[in-house]
Amino acid sequence: MKKVIKILLTATVIIATTVACGDEFLELDPVDQVTEAGFFRTEGDADAALASAYDMLQKYGGFENEFLTKLEWLPVGDMQMEESPADQALESLEWDVDNGRFSGVWSRHYTGIARANTVIQRIDGVDATDEAKTLISAQAKFLRALFYFSLARNFGDVPLILEEPTADTDFNVSRAPLSDVWAQVESDLTDAIAGLPVEWDDADKGRASRTSALALLAKVHLYQEEWEQAVQFSEQLIDLNVHGLTENYRDAFRKENEHNEEDVFSVQYRDTNAGGWGEGRDGHFLGSRSAPRGIGADLAPFGGWSNWVPTPQWVSAFETNDDGEIIDSRYDGMVLGPGETHPEVEFTMPDTLNAGFTSTGYVLTKFWFGPNPNNSIYSGQNIPVIRYAEVLLNYAEALNEVGRGNDAIDALNIIRERADLEPLSYDMTQGEILDAVFHERRIELFWEQSFFSDLNRRGRYMDFIRENRPDYDELPTDAPYLQQSPIRFPIPLNELDNNPNMTQNEGYS
Repeated sequence: MKKVIKILLTATVIIATTVACGDEFLELDPVDQVTEAGFFRTEGDADAALASAYDMLQKYGGFENEFLTKLEWLPVGDMQMEESPADQALESLEWDVDNGRFSGVWSRHYTGIARANTVIQRIDGVDATDEAKTLISAQAKFLRALFYFSLARNFGDVPLILEEPTADTDFNVSRAPLSDVWAQVESDLTDAIAGLPVEWDDADKGRASRTSALALLAKVHLYQEEWEQAVQFSEQLIDLNVHGLTENYRDAFRKENEHNEEDVFSVQYRDTNAGGWGEGRDGHFLGSRSAPRGIGADLAPFGGWSNWVPTPQWVSAFETNDDGEIIDSRYDGMVLGPGETHPEVEFTMPDTLNAGFTSTGYVLTKFWFGPNPNNSIYSGQNIPVIRYAEVLLNYAEALNEVGRGNDAIDALNIIRERADLEPLSYDMTQGEILDAVFHERRIELFWEQSFFSDLNRRGRYMDFIRENRPDYDELPTDAPYLQQSPIRFPIPLNELDNNPNMTQNEGYS
């Protein structure tokens, strides 16, 4: 961690202001030549520093739908990679301590935490109104809570760092008990709820709101199996009457419909040619990675790469009629199989697939809406972190656990109604309702930032892959790390090498 934190010291002075929220927030003046002595004096300085914390959401290892989403979906086998050995190792459950996906999440999250800490620690000394200070601090606390939530669910006990890093910082930090991490996340979110607006005006759309914090706090209690609190905070969010489901599933992800009623919190992007292949860009590659390889730049960004393809076992989970035809309308909103036509693009998958199109017979269209506009290289489509559909799923799960099964079914039926599915009946047992919640998670949240971790926290992961992965007998299911409950990913090797007080999770050598 020493190397990571040392790098962070520069971030308090040289602030990256590439976060693509509303126009005013997006177009902050660059401050790449300020000095530490002259910085963090005004409200504009503080907002620029806050932008640098938001910026870490976009990075590989942040919340950009690369590393975190791979951790959620490759281990369950519903998505197949056609890319790097590191991703193939995630899919095959060969989780080595030197896998760059784990270290990428760790380092990017702690960079985001360090930047949020700087804002929180210095905001009182800024020349600004109390209202402005409260708004900035509340956003920074939400971001710190989000990063720590993600670290906790992936790694368990983690170092709890709450101060701005300086030259005097002790870099050899021990892991804090998970209970302490959860308590800090709850404290930060409580402060965020008190200080954030229910909604932002158009210029600041994309910043964390009160509903963002309520949704995350409900989710934090869900992970601790504190069901009553999860219900309480879900209902506080629902009662604000700000969010709902888009009429059409696909519209929840459409760039032209960003900041829609379903968007509780998302990573903000903009169409751009700038930044090269590195992380200086403000756009992403999801459309390229989803579209069939080589179909052409007039149909998909970069002509399509087909890096991530859905598996047949996931497609088979969709509900069908008696003739075996899929009746769940979400299928048409996010997947394309042989002989099927894209909803917006004049492209039909051939019945006999080209070798490079997809290895499974299917491609993902959820984030592929055609070529990028204005000949831009990178997509400006925002990436959801929490959608209202997940709020309803979390709410339903918690309701079921507190004995309100009919209310849980009502919440599930809101999601099923949009999918053009028959409502669930009220004669289901508690176990059947929980199964229904996880079925909807699997379909509704596909290739978003939550599924493995939900299976894992309920002790359902090993049973799930036993029942759903056709290659189950070929997996290293006797690996020591898979025998833990809950399963944790390994602490990255470089953290162990750099910090003598760091310990490894059980099951890893």
